[in-house]
Amino acid sequence: MEGGSGKDSYHRNSGLQAQGFSSAHAAIEQAIASSAPLFLDSSLDVIRIADLGCSHGSNTIQALDFVAREIIRLREQVGDRKTLEIQAIFSDLAVNDFNTLFALVPHPQESITDRNSPAWNRDCMFVSRSSPPAAIEAFAQQASDDLSIFLHSRAQELVTGGILLLMFPIRLSHELNEDDFSLQSVWKDLIQEGLLSQESLDTFNFPTYVRSGDEVRSSLGSVDQQFTVIHSENLKFPWLDPQSSSYAATATKFWKAVSKPFIQKHIGNQEVVELMYERMPSKVTVSSPFGEVDIVLLVLVKK
Repeated sequence: MEGGSGKDSYHRNSGLQAQGFSSAHAAIEQAIASSAPLFLDSSLDVIRIADLGCSHGSNTIQALDFVAREIIRLREQVGDRKTLEIQAIFSDLAVNDFNTLFALVPHPQESITDRNSPAWNRDCMFVSRSSPPAAIEAFAQQASDDLSIFLHSRAQELVTGGILLLMFPIRLSHELNEDDFSLQSVWKDLIQEGLLSQESLDTFNFPTYVRSGDEVRSSLGSVDQQFTVIHSENLKFPWLDPQSSSYAATATKFWKAVSKPFIQKHIGNQEVVELMYERMPSKVTVSSPFGEVDIVLLVLVKK
């Protein structure tokens, strides 16, 4: 089956299969109702639903969602509102485009793209010192949740005495850096020229947040019963020399490799995206954040 989400993809050409599943709705509802004692078992914490021929289109997401909602509805009818984890298992041919499938799974939106929210990060692709306080808080909270969940998950996988090594960028200051990013400057130029809309920038936020030392320690504190920190060190990587003649070109190549998939998916116009990176070197300055990178190195041992 054709992968991706283009005009010839299975994702866009599987309406017949979708109709087939719709015709089975009543039978599925009846089957779930007839097995009510199974789904209403108060000792259940997890229910697993498997699609053993999932392909990679939106049909399988919609099918699993339908089944999950029916189970929840059945439990709510008898007044059972206990938190229940529902896990989905997808299985099919190894050559299937599972990346496209998982990208179709709906994710809750942060308030940073909601125009009516105080956290709306308008006119910025990154959170910075000049962003609304609520936007900064939203990014910080998401970063905290992500690291805590990551550490809790690794704690379940490691044996006692197992070692976990972490390296990631860190912010030495309590405050975020001021907004000074060359690709964003190019984006705004293209808006002025009518090649991109203001909406395109207002609704885009690069999925990154550089944690402060205090924020890292807070996340580590949430798992101090599971890990012992045996080594902690801040490192400074002298990445690019701002005085080098290749500074702007190298910085652009790096950011293109890192950011293009996100921006391409968001904008959808390959020619305009390529134009952004063509213009980016002219915007890179000595003060652009490409010179040195602060890294934290942590070595943790599972208790």
